Amino acid sequence: MFINLKSGFTYVELLTAILITGIVAGFILTGMVNAKTALYKLRIKEQAFDTLKGYTDFWKGRIASNEIPSMTTNCINYSNNNLHNDFYCLDKDIDDNCIVEAETCYDIKIAQTGVSSARRADLTTEIRWEDAYSNKDTLYFYVTQIIY
Repeated sequence: MFINLKSGFTYVELLTAILITGIVAGFILTGMVNAKTALYKLRIKEQAFDTLKGYTDFWKGRIASNEIPSMTTNCINYSNNNLHNDFYCLDKDIDDNCIVEAETCYDIKIAQTGVSSARRADLTTEIRWEDAYSNKDTLYFYVTQIIY
């Protein structure tokens, strides 16, 4: 009767197992990085949505109280920053410095509703930002507001 004293793995089997484990770990790490990036972009977009909703509500209130500014748009030279647009911080670092800044603008168009004495204002608000990964994004709201 022979006793096999050579039980265990060969060098080739060990290297193959390490290689397969390394490849699987690489895929898992890549997926985690992609998921983290996607969640960060979603968090910034949610913050931009909430900011734009508040900004739109502000202008809806101004229109409802018939406090429409003489300049009914500040989106004309939006890319040149010639007008005084409002800026909001969508994300801050640990030192409380803004790392994602967003710019908002509005456009108000007054329209008559026909035989009615009420008027209608078509309000467009937008927010633009560039996130930490250099991805530019924009959200728009289109609202119709009655003016008494």
